[in-house]
Amino acid sequence: MEFVDYSRQAAFDEKFIANIKPTDHHAIIGCGGVGFWLGIILAMQGYSNFYLVDGQKLDLSNLNRIPVNPDWAGINKTVALRKIIKTVRPLAIVNTINQHVNEDDLEILERFVSASPSSNRWHIWDCTDDARIQRKVFKWSRDWNYVNYRKIGYEGFSVGTYTNYDVWTTEDYRPGYRTSNACAASSALAAVIGFMAHGLKLSKDINLNIKDVLEGINKGNRVVRVAPPLPAEVA
Repeated sequence: MEFVDYSRQAAFDEKFIANIKPTDHHAIIGCGGVGFWLGIILAMQGYSNFYLVDGQKLDLSNLNRIPVNPDWAGINKTVALRKIIKTVRPLAIVNTINQHVNEDDLEILERFVSASPSSNRWHIWDCTDDARIQRKVFKWSRDWNYVNYRKIGYEGFSVGTYTNYDVWTTEDYRPGYRTSNACAASSALAAVIGFMAHGLKLSKDINLNIKDVLEGINKGNRVVRVAPPLPAEVA
């Protein structure tokens, strides 16, 4: 029995329950800054079924964004996140997959989703930084009527969350963030915005520039930028 009092989040649960049920399964793809914070938030919110997917190990450049012991550098990101989740919610079921989702082969996702009863609803949280993989995962998720997709990410001071994420990729495209600006605040804020938007089932893509929002608040203005929805069919 887990002795956690969730009564003070009842108002959130009431809003979220139609979109994210306690028994739902959560696959976090990419367990670096954003994915790490998202896992912590989901666990503390009371969700308990996780699949963590990431092939990278922690290095010193990750330690400015995620709350782990420096001695953990060198262990898999999925293992580190599992340790944190199990610390705050020991009864959570946390499966780790220590490899990347491949652009040409989504067998990793296929494996655990297809093995799950259709009564289990899945949430695919795409926290990767490779637009080519994001496109593949998004298209794949549409083939399953019980899989919900959401992309969460940030670029320096900008954070965003998308339900039907896709980007144009050029021949010279390279995966990864286009800026070196990365910190715990941006990572955690992106995770919070993505989680809240998903729980409230906001359908439009959201892009926020943190500086613009704060400056707007300081000036007494309301600054929220909502991107127009992408076409239903993605080429």
